[in-house]
Amino acid sequence: MESVECAVLSLHYLQRFYITFSCVELMLKIVKRANFDAFASVSAGH
Repeated sequence: MESVECAVLSLHYLQRFYITFSCVELMLKIVKRANFDAFASVSAGH
């Protein structure tokens, strides 16, 4: 019984970690795109 509870708990933490990782990955993509756009506009300006 305890092993099932442990498995459910670890699955819950794994899910939370995955969601957090996905959010971080998405933020990094947005930041990279924003930096690239800024760099492109600066390059076009000069």
